[in-house]
Amino acid sequence: MKARIKLTFIFLLVYMAAVLFFWPFSEGSAVSGNKKIDKNLPRETGGNYNSSEALVTEELIEPGKSSRSYSWNYEGYRWHLTLLLDDKLYSAYESRTRKRDYDLFASDPYDDWLIKNIADTLVSLSNEYGLEEKKIPGLCVSFIQSLNYTSDLTSSGYDQYPRFPYETLFDNGGDCEDTSILSVAILQEMGYDVVLLELPEHMALGIKCSPETRGRSFEYNNNHYYYLETTGSNWEIGEMPEEYEDEPVEVIPVYRLSLIHISEPTRRRGISYA
Repeated sequence: MKARIKLTFIFLLVYMAAVLFFWPFSEGSAVSGNKKIDKNLPRETGGNYNSSEALVTEELIEPGKSSRSYSWNYEGYRWHLTLLLDDKLYSAYESRTRKRDYDLFASDPYDDWLIKNIADTLVSLSNEYGLEEKKIPGLCVSFIQSLNYTSDLTSSGYDQYPRFPYETLFDNGGDCEDTSILSVAILQEMGYDVVLLELPEHMALGIKCSPETRGRSFEYNNNHYYYLETTGSNWEIGEMPEEYEDEPVEVIPVYRLSLIHISEPTRRRGISYA
């Protein structure tokens, strides 16, 4: 379905108030180093998957606008994230076509303002609280792993319905392709070299590491990209679920796109974009 959306949507994206707050506080009892946490990987044919580590609360600010707060565990801390979400902005994303390659969902430039805000804040707080640099990708993905798992068929009525990052956040989760797309967008904004990894019935991401890194990796353009799971919880870089170890994997590079600025005459006429 081709959507006709006027340029005012672009300004809506730019000026939409998106308030993000992150603050960690020590909570050693929440994640014990000696406590085993089961790793539950939902199948693509499943229904809803709710992470035991995630706590989500929502507050209505005014009609059409709400505040969504996320809380999850990572490295002995309890991390919190609050987003201001807008129904009209979500509807604008919903109207866009799904007939595009997966990498174009991750590189879509219209949500760069949101992705950059999340990425910059995570990096800043990681440094402030002394989190090792090598654990920053884990912090990012731990948040996304804590979101709800919902199959496309259950949430949209379609077998395949990839979402833009804003949609995944608004919906409080999605399936493997949605969480992988969101993860790649944030990690790429942080400066990491990441790719999408497509399997026959699954999707994950790959992050470039040195060849000495332990775990499952895939070579692409002479670089080693290590498997990183975005569904379930508590998965580490290079750790691949056994059920996918013998599956063929396609490496999908993601290239950053620039936002196109439209002239005033064009703005008055309105534009079409998908």
